[in-house]
Amino acid sequence: MSVQDALALTAIAISVGAAWISVWSFLRGERTSQEPVLVFAQSTDTTLWVLHNVGKGPAMDVLVGDGTRDGEWAQIARCNPIAAGASVDLPWLRHAWELATTYVDVTGRQYTSSCKDHRTTIDRRNKFPDWKPDDREYNLRKMVGS
Repeated sequence: MSVQDALALTAIAISVGAAWISVWSFLRGERTSQEPVLVFAQSTDTTLWVLHNVGKGPAMDVLVGDGTRDGEWAQIARCNPIAAGASVDLPWLRHAWELATTYVDVTGRQYTSSCKDHRTTIDRRNKFPDWKPDDREYNLRKMVGS
């Protein structure tokens, strides 16, 4: 193999590598441009918990779990979809020792946000695939009068 052939092969390898990096970066950007990110916070004017979507895409198929001190899930509620930038009050929470939510984005990718000791962690998977909702957000709101 001549030096010219080696240089040509090197140039081709660099071009293929650059193209691969470009496609990967584009696809990664597309994913994060529509990714929901749900976080728990306490309302500043009350002790109520609020679920905020601080991501760039809607969160759908939202389940919210209210965890007890014993590590059990006292309530698992199905909530309405949460638009990017929107928030949902959670007045029905009774324990809030640990809070968690599972949700999907518009492409069906699954996520879990968990909050314990006022620290939220986010996983790009459903950590609670066996959860079954006990009730719906609408019914729970009616019970607490909000």
